[in-house]
Amino acid sequence: MEDDEQFLAALRLALPQLASMQVATTAAEARALGAPPDVAFVDLGLPDGDGVALIRELCARWPNTPLVVLTVTQSDERILAAFRAGARGYLFKEDAALRLPQAIREALEGGAPMSTSVARTVLRIVSGLPALSVAAERPEALTEQELNVVRSLADGCSYLQAATELGVSVNTLRSHVRNVYRKLCVGTRTEAVMTALQLGLLERR
Repeated sequence: MEDDEQFLAALRLALPQLASMQVATTAAEARALGAPPDVAFVDLGLPDGDGVALIRELCARWPNTPLVVLTVTQSDERILAAFRAGARGYLFKEDAALRLPQAIREALEGGAPMSTSVARTVLRIVSGLPALSVAAERPEALTEQELNVVRSLADGCSYLQAATELGVSVNTLRSHVRNVYRKLCVGTRTEAVMTALQLGLLERR
């Protein structure tokens, strides 16, 4: 699922074996596809929708199809959100010419193809998590609204998007985030999401 025609043309030129690949340039076109592909590559910046939401939707529809992100997006939050939505791998477009054929093989074999810097990011996030202390294993309970806030952060929403989704002001959203950080003993949204996953407060989807 890719809307950058110049990128697609360059990819076909560099990798003639991909000339027959099926292309959906919008989320709507991806939803309209009939039979599931063997492997699907999804850009996170589609013109008519969010790539993370599309990954979640397609994972439910095509449970046996490996979905791999192919994007320029490098933020920790979006990488984490894509994997949580069900992505099996994450490649940057700058690596596509060298990595795509191998990534297809890896995905079909059950692997998790990633650009080197993405793998380093994942390792850094995991290694940077604080060990769960006895107190952290039984944190002060999050309210239902605070859990909804963590879910929004896990989905990669901005504060404005999360506030709109939850029907609160941005200032109220910030107050909820501060309470979440305090209760989970963390200092960033990435740590909050990873700690919530560790504690079983978030479903892995």
